[in-house]
Amino acid sequence: MRVLLVNPPILPAGAVPPPLSIATLAAFILDICDEVRVFDADLLFFDPEQRSRTSLNENFDHVVEDFAPDLVLFTSMYNNSALTAALIARVHASNLLTVGGGPHFGAQPKEALANIPALDFVIAGEGETATRALIGALRDGTSLNDVPNLVRRLDGTIRQNPKGPLLDLTEIPNVWEKTRGIIDLQEYAATISPGAYRSIYVEAGRGCPFSCNFCAPAQFWDRIYRVKSPQQISSELQYLFTKFGYDAFILVHDLLTVDPKFIRALSAEVKALDLPIRWMANSRTDLANAREFDMMVDAGCWRLFYGIDSGASRIQTAMGKGLDPKESFEVVKSAIRAGIGAVCSFVIGHPDETEEELSESIKLGARLKVAGAENVQFHRLRLFPPAPIAVGSRLDALLEDATLDETTLRLEYPFRDIADDERERIAADPRFYAGYFSPRSAAGLPEEISQAELFFTQGVAFSPLTIFALATRSPHSIVALFRAQLARCGYIDRYVFDPTDVRIVRNWVALKDRLIEIIDHADLSDTDRNLIEGILAYEDARMRFVHRQEPTADAILWGYQRAVIPSEVRIDRVLEGMLDEPPKPADLMGPVSIILEAGSSQLTIVLR
Repeated sequence: MRVLLVNPPILPAGAVPPPLSIATLAAFILDICDEVRVFDADLLFFDPEQRSRTSLNENFDHVVEDFAPDLVLFTSMYNNSALTAALIARVHASNLLTVGGGPHFGAQPKEALANIPALDFVIAGEGETATRALIGALRDGTSLNDVPNLVRRLDGTIRQNPKGPLLDLTEIPNVWEKTRGIIDLQEYAATISPGAYRSIYVEAGRGCPFSCNFCAPAQFWDRIYRVKSPQQISSELQYLFTKFGYDAFILVHDLLTVDPKFIRALSAEVKALDLPIRWMANSRTDLANAREFDMMVDAGCWRLFYGIDSGASRIQTAMGKGLDPKESFEVVKSAIRAGIGAVCSFVIGHPDETEEELSESIKLGARLKVAGAENVQFHRLRLFPPAPIAVGSRLDALLEDATLDETTLRLEYPFRDIADDERERIAADPRFYAGYFSPRSAAGLPEEISQAELFFTQGVAFSPLTIFALATRSPHSIVALFRAQLARCGYIDRYVFDPTDVRIVRNWVALKDRLIEIIDHADLSDTDRNLIEGILAYEDARMRFVHRQEPTADAILWGYQRAVIPSEVRIDRVLEGMLDEPPKPADLMGPVSIILEAGSSQLTIVLR
């Protein structure tokens, strides 16, 4: 049996990582197939000149005709599922069998079959064992009734076979070594910019035991924590470094640091390799990992991803997360002091989240950025089954008042232009495409929450001091200020803030113009207005100096190594106040000169 594995396009953004889920599936079926081939659209579209729907169709048709598969398997993400459905139809027209799986189709298998007539089978949930069994049954002509997790049409209805046991992850081979004949890692490594770290995904395990109501992956893996052995993981790292020069590893696991004993064992194994490599993983701020920080850093851990999710205690309880925002801030600071970079994420737009509670998340995000977090992200609440909030009657209730979120659809769609038929497909089936239908939130309209996601991710990245000052000094919440600006100035186009654009200052200029407009219309006292305008002037000067742009007219000294900027604001005290208790606005005023040094995060303040 000849099998084609298809990775539809997601969203091209820089270097292309090898497709981990496709590689893992291939490693499980290679020995029972006559031949396996991978079609990875992301690799195809690394070349911008190739990035079009016409090119996708032409290349895909050519591969199908040339390879002549018996079975074509598609993985699915929400943002490419409508596009995937169109590819499935192209295959089905040639009378080939099609199989769907992955985070979307695998989470909604019956809905996928109902929505996509050209789809023959869906694998619900974990796919490796079930896909291997399906291929074996089709090859041998045996009954499909014994294939675990299989969903199909039978006698005019959609039937789902019983679930099989979860996979013992120690049975997974070194997927990159086993698939080296069908996945050329050198092609993927060639997409990485010269001099940059060579990053790659390595699966460390599956499953999170916690029960956040918005989280789909934990439910997808039945909330059962599983890991590969430390020896398996370290062996894969060694292979990828030695054979292909990969030196930065994203250890894929919903929550790797649940078991401190495992983390210590993994750190010891990776340390013993004695290789110049680094790795990152997911964690939570209420896990007692601080005792492992030093050992993790010594073994090459350079970054942890923390889902903070809300700065408001009530929302923490409502979402089933249960973190203490103050404790989260201190834990992230501890990780940073230990030498571990931090990425912090927030989920915004919960149905009963107020403007003030959303503003608390933005304030906490700004404080985390100032404390040293590498990146702070804001993501609107998505209705992704099988998350508890996105199944059954609860999903039906949220969809009653939900609207199609065009902003997020444009943000995430694989191509700049969305085909009319694919938009219509999404709009016609809100239950299947629930992730693009935003529930109403007390913090704002769905479109306003999507705009907040876009704006505050950029705002906290570039201007955390100004964002925090507005959030704390205005008599109105910063979310209210932002919503009022949207009413005055209109919505922000996706391509105004382009995270893939290397011209960072282009993004900064667009952001600064919006911030100035907000400040101009905010109901501020003269003291607070002078303070916030002075903070923004400092952040503008810093941005221009770091990215080698022309200085402002009032700069005293400006060069590649040093800049001296006059200021009416004690930026050193502003920073201290964000990390501890803020002083009174009058105590934050200058006049001072701020000395910026290239390559240094330290400020020198000289009284004038």
